[in-house]
Amino acid sequence: MAARVGQRDKVMARRDPDFEYDDPLNEPGRWKRWLIRLAVLLVLLVGLYFVGTSGYVLRQVVLPWMTRDWQGSLHAGSIEWSPFSRLHATDVELRDADGEPVFTAREIEARYSLLSLWRNRWLIPKVRLVSPELHVVRDASGQTTWDRIWGESRRRPWISRPIEELQVGLIQIENGAWSYQRELAGGERTRMALRNFDLTLVNLGDGRESTWKLAARFGMEKLGGGPDAPDSAGRFVLSARSEGALALSSKRVPTSLKGSLELTTEQATGAYATMEGLTGRWLVDLAEKEIRQCLLEFRRGGDSLGRLTLQGPIDTANRNLRVRLKLDRLRHEILNLAGSPFGLGFGESELDADVLVDVSGGGQTINVSSTLAGRRLSLRTPAGATPEVGLESRIDGRAQLDEKTADIRSFRLSLKEGDRDLLQIRAPRAINLLWNPLVRPSVNESSLEIRLDGLDLARWRPLLGPRSPSGRLYLEAALTNRDDGRRIRGWITNRIEELAFTAGPYTLTNAALRLTTQVAFRDFLSFSVDQTEIELAADGAPLLTGEGSGSYELGNDQLRLLWDFRGELPPLLTRFPHPLIEASGGTWKLDGNAQLQAGANMVAATLVLDQFTGRIDRYHFIDDWLQFDASIDWTPELISVRQIALSLGRGTGRGGSVYLSGRASPRGDGAFELSLVNLGPASLRPLLEAHLGPWRLGAGHLDGQGRLQLGVSGARELELHLQTRGLALSNAWNRRTHFPLDLTADLGASYKAGSLLIYSNIISLPATPRAPNTLILTGAVQTVAGQPGHLRLFSSALDLSAVASYYRTNTAPTAAGVPTTTAPSLTITNPPIWTRLTNYSLVTDLDVRRLLFDRIDTANWRGRTLWTNGLLVCQDLSVDFRPKGNLRLRGQWPLLATNAPVRVEAAARALPIDPIASTLLGYGRGRFVGDLSANLTYAATSPLDATGSCELVMTNLDFRTLPDWTRAILNAPASILGADPILRSPAQSVHARLQLQGPELQLDPLEFVGDWFSLRLSGPIHRGATWREASFDLPVALTIRRDQLRIPGAANLPAAALPDHLQLPPFVSVRGTLADWETVVDRAKLGPLVTETSSASAGSSVQSAPGIPDAPAAPDLRSGDADTPTPSTPFPSESDDTPGIP
Repeated sequence: MAARVGQRDKVMARRDPDFEYDDPLNEPGRWKRWLIRLAVLLVLLVGLYFVGTSGYVLRQVVLPWMTRDWQGSLHAGSIEWSPFSRLHATDVELRDADGEPVFTAREIEARYSLLSLWRNRWLIPKVRLVSPELHVVRDASGQTTWDRIWGESRRRPWISRPIEELQVGLIQIENGAWSYQRELAGGERTRMALRNFDLTLVNLGDGRESTWKLAARFGMEKLGGGPDAPDSAGRFVLSARSEGALALSSKRVPTSLKGSLELTTEQATGAYATMEGLTGRWLVDLAEKEIRQCLLEFRRGGDSLGRLTLQGPIDTANRNLRVRLKLDRLRHEILNLAGSPFGLGFGESELDADVLVDVSGGGQTINVSSTLAGRRLSLRTPAGATPEVGLESRIDGRAQLDEKTADIRSFRLSLKEGDRDLLQIRAPRAINLLWNPLVRPSVNESSLEIRLDGLDLARWRPLLGPRSPSGRLYLEAALTNRDDGRRIRGWITNRIEELAFTAGPYTLTNAALRLTTQVAFRDFLSFSVDQTEIELAADGAPLLTGEGSGSYELGNDQLRLLWDFRGELPPLLTRFPHPLIEASGGTWKLDGNAQLQAGANMVAATLVLDQFTGRIDRYHFIDDWLQFDASIDWTPELISVRQIALSLGRGTGRGGSVYLSGRASPRGDGAFELSLVNLGPASLRPLLEAHLGPWRLGAGHLDGQGRLQLGVSGARELELHLQTRGLALSNAWNRRTHFPLDLTADLGASYKAGSLLIYSNIISLPATPRAPNTLILTGAVQTVAGQPGHLRLFSSALDLSAVASYYRTNTAPTAAGVPTTTAPSLTITNPPIWTRLTNYSLVTDLDVRRLLFDRIDTANWRGRTLWTNGLLVCQDLSVDFRPKGNLRLRGQWPLLATNAPVRVEAAARALPIDPIASTLLGYGRGRFVGDLSANLTYAATSPLDATGSCELVMTNLDFRTLPDWTRAILNAPASILGADPILRSPAQSVHARLQLQGPELQLDPLEFVGDWFSLRLSGPIHRGATWREASFDLPVALTIRRDQLRIPGAANLPAAALPDHLQLPPFVSVRGTLADWETVVDRAKLGPLVTETSSASAGSSVQSAPGIPDAPAAPDLRSGDADTPTPSTPFPSESDDTPGIP
């Protein structure tokens, strides 16, 4: 704004000479303010310079900032820094995270020119280090000290540019040291150290000749691995002196090098004792285009321990050379010294070599001729030593890089173990190679032969590894070269005898492996394996046979595989057992193919188990076949399941299948479809048998479809439809097949954020005229612990009369009908999923408006159950019976909770007996008519400390015949007393009261009252191993109406509590178990009431009364003995009184 005003004033002045204005540039004091500001800025820059270069700031701020990403720390005693020319630091120390020193130096000094370095010209007058020490440790896992310092921090890239000019006046190291420690797996440690290291390098630079002088002491120390290796420790110390001169050209290429190095042994003990007196020297004389002399020699006393010479013309500028390398009798002492830091030894090995390398034509033509000979070669590691072998090798070859051709004129390699040829590799004729596609190949054919004869793998474990198998390896191979290497084929036969190895928990011994294959290389771009056959046997029994092939294309990085393996299951699982699978018969087959390529992959495989008899986990199979098919494609963006199928069947019959297909992405979204097709008894029997107890699937099929949708946010949506056709069960105890049943089930659910929402779950039975037969489950289940879920089970009407047919039978179980074999015990490593629901809560509301079960007609099934912390609580369940009656139930069951007791309370009021007896127990309609009322309480933490009570009353009775258990008690007394009519007496009432206290059930009393008699039982019942084996001996109090007792002396009997009834003496009792009891009559207690004739006609005084006399067998859905009292309940024997359900 001021500038614009000033400009306006100047314009006005030019227009009007009398106009006056003030020029801001001529304002008094303005230049002073600018000078003050510039002075302040200079002061700040100077202050910043002195602060930034102060030793305190460098030590306390700069060094910690430099090492902020390290797992260590860098310290210095003092730092003097002139940014443009000099750095000097004392007591520099770098430590790792454990505080161990990695690098230390008493003094570091460097003089330089910052401006030259900035222009990439390294002009460094002096670099000096005083007492630098570097310590490096490498542990058995391969991690070094530097790895521990860097940790997981991001390594900053090192940006470098070509150095335009290099001039270093002086590099000086005084009293330097370096140590390297390697820790081996067996506890052995090797340490190398360089001490008293003094180096002076003067005048190093472009176009200059520099000189050096070096003096140092080098040592190696080996610490033993324990009592198993007492001779492995030792120490070896050398002194070294060297001096020489090096000249560099202006392009930084060496033009001359002349120097020497002298080595003298100062100490050699323990494992290095043989090195006592060792001396060595290195002489080098290198001109610009010739290696005049390069000699490395070791001696001990007057003996040579090895000599290496390198000599010949060399033109690095034109890339031409003719160099001869010769190695004369390199002894094992030098090899052991070189291998010592790595825990390797070479026994008594000796090596000789002669190599001639001729490079001409600017590096385009290379000729190599070499011979290598070894005597008593052996490798020693902490795991042991390999056998001693002799080595002979010769190779003579040439390569024309510009023409892309090569030929191996001769090649031979042999290893001998003693006098036996162990390995032979030879080329009978020259091998030509051509990789120039523009040149037509020749028609010459060559070959390479390989033979390995009886390699003992166990003796070569120090080289192959401690976990390598043992056995003898025989190998024969022949490679044929055609079209100058464009077509190479090979035939390989490999066998291993006396094979033994350990893989994980499995150990295989006395095995034999045979492998034959053909290999081919084509145009240097593809490799294939064809007609591969493999056989594996143990103790003469075949375990595996198979074929396979494969190929690899270098051009598109594509790998293809094809395989087909097969074998017998019992011998395979005997050698490789698994706790979840057993087999006593059957075969297996695995075939498939794969194609792996960057960006697109495919695998398809089929596993077939045929005539399989055994088990998988808890599922048992008998002469079944299983087939598992899988075909999957995947790319970095998508996984596509073409098909995953599981098929099951028995014998030669066709079984059902389960199919899964779909897709998914790494983001988490996807969709899958499921299909169940024709799953019948042959398919489902092995899977369901473990869960159905004595029941077996006899007929029918299961079909279904499903869909699963996956969302990126973790949401899941499931739709499932299941349908059964003609489903029928058979009972293994009575060998009866029951009424077939059809049903459908539709499930719709979604899952998100720990909440499972069931929005549609409908189970439908075939509709009847009385009910639509649909059951609906809706609600939400929370899978996050501590959040309750809520489900609602609803049905307007259910007619389960067809289901009642499952429980109808007219044949009592016999000993012959009960299976005598039991399934083998299983060790289930993965517990059922419901056992993991301890910390979840779920409320379930039941609302069934009407439920019909044959002749049982009920309504208003209402109740609520609560599942929390492994405890199932039924808060209140009520059921109304038609035309009258009501049942109420409450209680708790600790299914997973360990400390909570079982509690049950039940109350029944006026339940109709006739429909219950005819539907559930199989009696004829109208045989037992009346009302039943009862109260029940039960509490227990274990079956032996249970307590409870039960009171049962039957009134308004109209029985066409007496119950069988009543007739079994009355048969003998009625015959003795001549009162047979009482067996046809109408019933009036039944009253029972029971008290449970631990293992004792007190009957107090059980009273049955008829029109012409009454009987009363009371006393204890003692629990056995189960309540079926509970024992008792109970007296029977019997009264008979006066007009039904026609015996002498009846007038002398006392009157009973019932009107017109007489009380008989206690001459009758029942004893035995609840499963098998009998009636006992003591005639002596009758005294003069009976005559001899009547006594003789009485027959036996003991009448057996089985626990379930000629009664229909009710199915035991618990598949075992009950832990709750089950009194003996005789059923009718008249099969014609049990009509079928229409």
